[in-house]
Amino acid sequence: MSGTGVPAARSSDVAIAGSNIIQLLTIKVAGQLVGVPITRVRDVLFLDKVTRVPLAPDEVLGVINLRGRIVTVIDARASLGLSRREHSDRLMCVTAEAGGDLYGVAVDRADDLLSVEASEIHPNPSTLRQPWRKLSQGIITLDGNLLAVVDINRLIQRANHSGSKSLDDDALMLEATVVA
Repeated sequence: MSGTGVPAARSSDVAIAGSNIIQLLTIKVAGQLVGVPITRVRDVLFLDKVTRVPLAPDEVLGVINLRGRIVTVIDARASLGLSRREHSDRLMCVTAEAGGDLYGVAVDRADDLLSVEASEIHPNPSTLRQPWRKLSQGIITLDGNLLAVVDINRLIQRANHSGSKSLDDDALMLEATVVA
């Protein structure tokens, strides 16, 4: 992929140095629970006022001023080709540095920190749909559900490639058989 200079997270970014424990921030996007390595997250905040940017791609929700720094806010749903959220309560935003720039990713909800053993992260199953394979660093089974460990830099990179083909609402829902 060309253009943005947004580096993909390395698998070593998932693990906390010197341990086998990995901390993930759990977030929800369109009902899907995902985990983002906490080493990639700068801030978690509520979005109050987002300034629209004329002629920006649909994936760009707008910009915010975060402690004197202008931050581009990407709509996670739009960048994943999912349906727009209905007008709802305040959005949450996960900020991450990518390619030397600070980005915000608007999500439906940011939940908790989850600590897992590195051995609990399994390779993506073959039944995982292609768009998730590009974003997922692995899968965790959590209370009978799948949680994808998402590379937030790849999500940002995906949004920066405007004009990409839109996906169906169901195209990015995790589908794999959970083996008990």
